[in-house]
Amino acid sequence: MAEQQSPLDVIAEEARAVAQFFGVAACDVAAQMLVRRVASRLGGKEIYFPAGKFKKAIEHAEVCRLFNGTNYDEVAKVMGMSTRQVRRIVAKYRRSKK
Repeated sequence: MAEQQSPLDVIAEEARAVAQFFGVAACDVAAQMLVRRVASRLGGKEIYFPAGKFKKAIEHAEVCRLFNGTNYDEVAKVMGMSTRQVRRIVAKYRRSKK
């Protein structure tokens, strides 16, 4: 049976993959810097990552990124959701920025 990776090892591995994807020359250095920063800020704390919330947050961020102020229908089609859902997401985003 394979040994389970520590959360910091997983963060380092994922950071390295993202850095590599974006063409960062020093992927390993960038990943280790991120791990050090996360460890220094969150060290000693127990962290829970609810999987569904992250997926939803990423989807909502994409809706807001695509939205130009009037293209509710277009964003709904691209994102595979109803216009009403897009309107709710945009309204929630706008309320959070006040």
